Amino acid sequence: MGSLKQFIKDVRNANTLAKERSIITKESAKIRTQLRNDQLEISKRRSNIQKLLYLYILGEKTHFGQVECINLIASDNFINKRLGYLAAMLLLKNENPDLLTLITNLINYDLQHSNKYIVALALTTMGDLCNAELAIDLYPDVLNILNKRLDEPYLIKHSLFVASEIILKAPQLIIQFTNDGLIGKIIKNYRNRSLRTLSNCTHGVLLAVLQFMKICLLQQKQQKQEPGKEFSEEEIQDFDETIKRNFTPLIPELMEILKTCHTNSFEPEYDVNGVSDPFLQVALLQTLTLLFSSNLDVDVLKNDLQYLLTNIATTNETNNRGFSVQYETVKTIFILDLDPSLRVLGVNILGKFLNSKDSNNKYVALNTLLKVVPIEPETVTRHKKFIVRCLYELDPSIKRRSLELIFAIFNKSNAGELISELIKFLSQSTESDKGLMLYIVDNLLDLYFDSVNNTHTTFLSEADQFIMIVALLKYCGKFIYFDRLSDILLIVNNFKQTETKKKLTVELLSKLINKGKDNKKEDDDYYYYYYDNNYGWKLISCWCCGEYGDLIHNEFLDDQLVSFLTSLNQEFYSQSNMHMINYILTSCLKLSIKIADKQNIEKLRQLIKSHSMDANLILQMKANQFLVLFNEPAHVKRGILDVMPAFSKNVATVGVKNNGNGLSYNEDSVSKGNHKTFNNKNQQTDLLLDLLDDIPANDTTGALANNASASTADMNSISLPTSSIELYTSKDYCLKIYGNITSIADNEANLDIYIQNTATNNRKGTNLKIFIAVSKHQKVTLGHLSDTIIPSNNGGMVKQKVRITGEGKLKLRVRLQFLDETNNEKTIQFDYKFDEKL
Repeated sequence: MGSLKQFIKDVRNANTLAKERSIITKESAKIRTQLRNDQLEISKRRSNIQKLLYLYILGEKTHFGQVECINLIASDNFINKRLGYLAAMLLLKNENPDLLTLITNLINYDLQHSNKYIVALALTTMGDLCNAELAIDLYPDVLNILNKRLDEPYLIKHSLFVASEIILKAPQLIIQFTNDGLIGKIIKNYRNRSLRTLSNCTHGVLLAVLQFMKICLLQQKQQKQEPGKEFSEEEIQDFDETIKRNFTPLIPELMEILKTCHTNSFEPEYDVNGVSDPFLQVALLQTLTLLFSSNLDVDVLKNDLQYLLTNIATTNETNNRGFSVQYETVKTIFILDLDPSLRVLGVNILGKFLNSKDSNNKYVALNTLLKVVPIEPETVTRHKKFIVRCLYELDPSIKRRSLELIFAIFNKSNAGELISELIKFLSQSTESDKGLMLYIVDNLLDLYFDSVNNTHTTFLSEADQFIMIVALLKYCGKFIYFDRLSDILLIVNNFKQTETKKKLTVELLSKLINKGKDNKKEDDDYYYYYYDNNYGWKLISCWCCGEYGDLIHNEFLDDQLVSFLTSLNQEFYSQSNMHMINYILTSCLKLSIKIADKQNIEKLRQLIKSHSMDANLILQMKANQFLVLFNEPAHVKRGILDVMPAFSKNVATVGVKNNGNGLSYNEDSVSKGNHKTFNNKNQQTDLLLDLLDDIPANDTTGALANNASASTADMNSISLPTSSIELYTSKDYCLKIYGNITSIADNEANLDIYIQNTATNNRKGTNLKIFIAVSKHQKVTLGHLSDTIIPSNNGGMVKQKVRITGEGKLKLRVRLQFLDETNNEKTIQFDYKFDEKL
């Protein structure tokens, strides 16, 4: 067998995958064979293990070398022992816990060794492989090192880090370490300033102390949030008292060390580009934050902390090392909710980060400002110039965070300015920015309807609304989903000024009828990209042509309007786009009462008639109904086909912070059932309802369409499809939740959620509300909910329609709220991950 170096060279020189696989297989077989030879020289055993580690890096199977690792650890030779421990950390990690018992005695023996480097090897391996059983078996040896070898900083540092791992794996050992071991020793020597002596010897010891304290404080917080899981209430109380007794005296000393570290001009050993040990400063700030937020009765020290943070925050830092300390300072200020002047100072520091050239600084600043906006909205708004500038960064994640922050600071006073900036950004965007463009559309429309519903006014004048709609259609129309086009139609329909409706109709139609030739700056490519290849622009134009055709007689000839609808019909019928054909038929019918030329009216009738024998039964039925209406007297048609009345849209949404596990309640990713309703003020005949039914019934956001609720008979006849899968079972409330994906495409999935009652005692739920969250790269829209009452009969169910758009894995967080038979509110929440993805 050759050396490790030769083996690596052979693998790298393999010119085909098959040859590389042959070399690896042969070498692996040789290693396996030689490891069975008990008489093999130790040097060759070492070489075998080294090659085995290389195979591990390549992702090959190495389980046959695990016992040999243990043999090397048992060797008295330091080189062998070091290699054995390294191999054990790699080859035994995440393996069967029974294997770890083989090295427990070896680690125990080495932890008592006189050579500190061998002890350090054992400690490092224990920390890396530690599980609950290993922690319980070996923690006395760690405590022994901390008690008897306190004068050896090298071992103290390793022992403290291992103690932190032990506490994570076996929280019940916290009291042993805080009472009888580590904390007691530190406090006893700390009062004699020996901790500072240790920190002068090596900052590593102090970093290890801070890490241990942070782990203890975090475990304390976790146990309070989940009482009874690991500790009884009495044990939690004892633990709190131990933390308070041992950690509170440390706070003044930690603040003094931080002050010294920050003001110390130069220590070559710990200097990082002019900043004195930024790692230690950050760790000190994190630990102090936990201490002050752990209810340790330290309010008397808060003023001293504020003074110290002010000194750190006002330091003029110019590099990332200093910025890291200032960033941690800002986090401390807002977590502890300190003085308002300090909060303003913290926001200004983040504003300085936004103006830096480093993309990482900008992302961190944007991300933090998003969390700060609810606390200091006005201060954050002052930095909108730098926030908007981040829209033009190359990094898409920075663009996204910038957009999120823009909408977070959006209000009536800055609406016009921010919308102008967003339109400017859209004008420079490309198809690669599709997700960001749709994000802008969604948020602007949501803000508009929220404003109308909450204040009964809009944040923009009609003139500004006109500019916004034209821009959204021009730059994003080809990407906008049907439900958002419906929202735009709703805004247009609710314009109060007839002149605005006319102006918009002329603007939309002129680009398509004149084919962009009315503007010399717009060449053929420009026209094709922004108008001719723009589905949204054409759909809104078609609707406006039929709705406001009587307002534009002075701008367009009747022939031009009829020709426009005819060309649209030919284009979209060839594409089998039935959604657009529905709009075209309705526009033809409406336009027929708005023009006087009989020849053109007949052309419109013939266009509708061309679909009277259509293979699509819905179009065929609609065309024949329209033909019947065509023959009605003029006064009947005008009564039915009059201008649409104003409609309202009620939206209920919930916003919650990102919880860090990939699911998010922010960024428009949460929807609530029964969230849109349309109220028609002028329902004359059943025929009118049919005329307005331009959107398929399963599109709950259809533009100006009648969304009649399902009948009671429909609710009671809900049956569970055979393709449904069980998402969750609640034994406490006798409910089962099922899911059924009805369709899934590249960027859109439609599914039904079924809530089934499994109770046998006629138990029912009322006032049902459903909330669904998806990942931050997706958007969820909840459609029709069959009923807000969960039927009392066993097997009775309700159905919720759901549409998800975006990209990524399809995973949901579902929350159900309802009232039980005693009118007490109950909540069920669960996560489910489907195999499908968008």
